Amino acid sequence: MKTAKVKPPGVEDWASKVVAAELGTPVAVHDDGSQQSMYDLRVGPPDAPHMAIEVAGAVDPVQTATWNTGPAKGPLHLALKGDWIVTLAPSANMKIVRQALEGVLQQMEAVGLSEADRQFDEKVSPGGLEDQMNAIDVLSANRFREAGSGKVHLTMPGTGGAVDSAGTSVPDWVGTFLAHPSRADVVSKLKNSGAPKAEAFIAVESGAPWSVISYLSGTGTKLPHTPPILPSGVTGVWVCPTQWYYGVYWDGGTWRRVKLPTATTTPAHPEPSG
Repeated sequence: MKTAKVKPPGVEDWASKVVAAELGTPVAVHDDGSQQSMYDLRVGPPDAPHMAIEVAGAVDPVQTATWNTGPAKGPLHLALKGDWIVTLAPSANMKIVRQALEGVLQQMEAVGLSEADRQFDEKVSPGGLEDQMNAIDVLSANRFREAGSGKVHLTMPGTGGAVDSAGTSVPDWVGTFLAHPSRADVVSKLKNSGAPKAEAFIAVESGAPWSVISYLSGTGTKLPHTPPILPSGVTGVWVCPTQWYYGVYWDGGTWRRVKLPTATTTPAHPEPSG
């Protein structure tokens, strides 16, 4: 699990809409930059808030950066005979990919090789092809149209595994996520807020394990059965995916289903699969 302090763009405004819709009360932006260590959102007046909310992003910054500079930009148009789908590793450097990918695919076309997959094939040679793919973090290349226009669609691998349809993995993950040293500022802001209800809002993108992602990308009809173990000073937690329709909210006594009114942005990462 990645632990960098990264938030999806515009997430505080989105979180305020989610909380306001769920609680049926206005939610104000509290962190206006006028002081150090201000929490993000507030319910109630500034001098006597009923609820303080600090937003944290569960984001894999490396995967997100690769997606935004690569697949999200649309297909490449290269000097090739066919059309291709190329899967990149999350750590791929797009500058290097753009410089070298055309030569790798031209070599494949020259020897009549329409598919090479480092993920599943032990050997994808000839001619040192495996080493060339490895050098630019290309996991697989598949020519889906032999007589094409040189269009290359970039993608990234999804995650996979057993689907958690009941949310059993959520409480433990929430506790681990908030207890990590990189979230110390989240806990500190809430603990010092002076509000009787101090809650963390976790905006989930690519930085959660598959079990949590699989639950949040589902229908949200089942709720976790156990409470999360929250850090001292944190009384509740929102766990809401930025690209799907339902999240969950622990209000200090029970889990609640949250219907999400909006999404933050166009997805900044590949959809999970599995």
